[in-house]
Amino acid sequence: MSPSTAIIEFVSSQAEKYNIVLEQAEDEIAAINMVIGAKFAGARALTATSGGGFCLRIEALSLAGHHRNQACQS
Repeated sequence: MSPSTAIIEFVSSQAEKYNIVLEQAEDEIAAINMVIGAKFAGARALTATSGGGFCLRIEALSLAGHHRNQACQS
């Protein structure tokens, strides 16, 4: 249970209505890399995490910034 759980639960409740694809990653690093890949493919994407999980994503966010990929981090 983390602060991001409420975000994901809300998004999943709206998935069918707004044609949202929701994927639960196995870890924080996989989650941010999925978002970056989706952005490279032209899709809108979002990931949510707790404070501790954000630290695990820094390297991938640096990659996204280097390539001007506007990955959304919540």
